[in-house]
Order: sequence, then structure tokens, then C-alpha cells
Amino acid sequence: MTQENLNEIKKKPVFLKILCILTFIGAPLLIIKYIFSYIDLVDKIAQLNAFSAGFEGVSGMENIIEGSNALIKNGPVYLILLIVASVICLVGAILMLKLKKVGYYIYLIGEIAPIILPFILIKGFQTFGVFDYLIIGSSILFIVLYSLNFKRLS
Repeated sequence: MTQENLNEIKKKPVFLKILCILTFIGAPLLIIKYIFSYIDLVDKIAQLNAFSAGFEGVSGMENIIEGSNALIKNGPVYLILLIVASVICLVGAILMLKLKKVGYYIYLIGEIAPIILPFILIKGFQTFGVFDYLIIGSSILFIVLYSLNFKRLS
């Protein structure tokens, strides 16, 4: 490494480096989770079909049944888009680590997409578990934390 590269590394805000490292750890873990969820989707679809059939005609379950049916129909596309969103977050974090402002916008797209996609593809959050809410909460937290470093990007 040249002295210029060492100076460039030293100029990067520590907080931004920590956020990027956490993103480099978290995004691949989410990609792995989504790949396994995609593989497991066939079994889940059978379970959701049985679940939906068991509650047809029960008052107050219409929204849950509708969400389950939407997940059955759009689940594969949803999971593939989540994988793409995680890759987009990685690209954004790499660019932010290089202090590029465009990286923030790319990262923002990758984080906001998983929050919006459920409303488009699976009729909201009826079929979500606790882990999914934690992912959304951490997405919002990371957007806020990266926003604190926005002024240091060029």
C-alpha cells in the first residue's frame, strides 16, 4: 500500500467503517436466509394451502387467508427480489466505504425495497414472523445511522 492509500483509509469515519462492516456481515447472512427460504418454499406452500383451507369461512380470517394466498402466488418472486435487494445493499455499502454519495442512494433502494415489497406482492405483513419485523426494524435503524454519515460522502 502506498502512503496515499493509507491516508485515505485513515480519513474514513470510524462510525461509517463500522456500519459498512456490519452490512458486509448482515447482507450475506440475509442472502443465505433468503436462499434457504426459497428452497423451503415448496413445503411452506403446502402448509399455507392447508392453513388457508382450514380457516375458510371463519370470521375475521379473510385478511390472513388473502395474505397467505398472495404469498403462495408471489413467494418465489418476493424472495428473489429480497436477494437482489441484499446485493444492492452490499454494493451501496462498498461505495459508501469509498466515500461515494451514490452509494447511500443505492443502499437506500436496497433497504426500502424489502419494506415496500410485502405490500405490493403479499398484501402487507399478515404472514410475517418476528424475524421479519426485526429485519425491517434494523433496516430502518441502518438507514438512520447511514444518514448521519451522509455529509461525509462526496
